[in-house]
Amino acid sequence: MMNQIISEVTIPFLGVPMMNEWDPRKLKLGFVGLGKYGYAILLAILRAGHHNLANVFIQSEDKSCPSVVKSNYQDLNKKYNLFRHQDDNDNSPQYQDITGLLQSVAGESDSVGVLIISLNQETGKRVLEEITKNEGEIKGTLWLLLSISNMRIEEVKEKVGNNNIRIVRYLPNMGASEGVGIIAAYTENNLETEARRVVSRVFQGLGEVWLLKNEEDIDAARVIFGSSIGLIAWFAKTLSEAIHQCGTAELGKEPDKASEIVYHSLLGVLALARRTESWEKIIEQIAVSSADGKLGTTNFIISNLEESLQQLGYGFSKLIAMIYDKCLEEHRKGKLEK
Repeated sequence: MMNQIISEVTIPFLGVPMMNEWDPRKLKLGFVGLGKYGYAILLAILRAGHHNLANVFIQSEDKSCPSVVKSNYQDLNKKYNLFRHQDDNDNSPQYQDITGLLQSVAGESDSVGVLIISLNQETGKRVLEEITKNEGEIKGTLWLLLSISNMRIEEVKEKVGNNNIRIVRYLPNMGASEGVGIIAAYTENNLETEARRVVSRVFQGLGEVWLLKNEEDIDAARVIFGSSIGLIAWFAKTLSEAIHQCGTAELGKEPDKASEIVYHSLLGVLALARRTESWEKIIEQIAVSSADGKLGTTNFIISNLEESLQQLGYGFSKLIAMIYDKCLEEHRKGKLEK
């Protein structure tokens, strides 16, 4: 068993003290697959400041990756003034092959290690085959945190049958890279309590952990998480373009001014969302009408948008829901990238 060290840790950006059952800096982390997605997750975890660089092990096509990671981590420390640890000044994350990763992360009988694998399906299968070939190196408990498209836990278990291996499918949304995300996870029922504990420690400081009841919801989360922030950004871009093109005012004629208006509007919505129960209540606060029945500006614009969309036979939310369903269908067929 891992040493049960009680420690108080402060989450960066929030300043909230938490009592932990063990010091997450004692946890050993292995990373397989540092493409754009995996690399963003690694930097987000290190930026949160809860893991020791000396306990981070990397398998990547780019063998210079560990030194790049350390350089970025040091820059992040300077930028965000994260609490520092002396050993981080002298140690770098280490590059290893799969055999070395297994030895370092779970090579001792009392060790608890985590291997985070973020790959496409084809490459993910090859990595799991390598783990199976080298499963004799696994002496302790190894948690596989998998973000591999359309690969169910039963399929993974057929490839890696070692009793010391615990399997979790996980998916963070983009907000996790800023410490305000959601990390969705799914595992077998008998591992739920332990899985929540491990996943929460690994992604500590990145956001909320949601343990899903149905494995199918991981695929749905991949579609919704992967597109929601982009969709909001697209709508913000469209709104700024509309303000810029509006022929009745000079206020938004400069593109930068139009973007600033939308940017500060988004900040205002987020500030209201922190203390308001629902989006409807925010709209109620803003979309007011006069006592004599005159529409407010927000009401006028919303009602005109809804009226235009109704000509298609459904509203805006129904239209997006239909596109989400189509996207999920294409994703399950393997036609879309994660």
